[in-house]
Amino acid sequence: MNDKTSLCRPDQIQEFMSGNLSEEDAVRLENHLDGCESCRNALEASVASADVWDSVRSLNADVSRRELQSSDAPDENNLDYYRSMLGPTDDPRMLGRIGSYEIVGLLGSGGMGIVFKGYDAALNRYVAIKVLAPHFASNIAAKQRFMREARVLARFSHPGIVRIFEVFEDNGTAYLVMELLEGRTLVDVLRQ
Repeated sequence: MNDKTSLCRPDQIQEFMSGNLSEEDAVRLENHLDGCESCRNALEASVASADVWDSVRSLNADVSRRELQSSDAPDENNLDYYRSMLGPTDDPRMLGRIGSYEIVGLLGSGGMGIVFKGYDAALNRYVAIKVLAPHFASNIAAKQRFMREARVLARFSHPGIVRIFEVFEDNGTAYLVMELLEGRTLVDVLRQ
């Protein structure tokens, strides 16, 4: 049995998805997936149905990068920028508040938003709160894309996809409250 045939097996994809492959076999399968459309399709089908993948793809296609670019983008390395997005808090250990959530810290930022670590006192749990970046608040296409992302993600129920707890808008800013996942970041995984 050649290497391609041994990698083009449904059980191999399932072992990969459950994390049961050795590191060497996982790397071999990842490299194989780069050139095997059939296996990529099998991998996608094992995670979600075709209509769900179509919805996800449409999120990226609906809004062009030009529509989302802004010359008014702030210096996102400045902690004061993030604090300006938050309401006041009575707890000196917290950065501020978003709605009913105390903000513990900053988890990261990306093209369209910022993700904070929040504390939900009512349910005694930590959450991740994605906020549409303020410089996109007046961009209707960006806000629609952000809200569509929330609706699409809320349809999923899979251990590899974060759960959505709440979506709300306050003073023109859109918020997405999700489960907080502990572990390595995607950047860390890709560096390996």
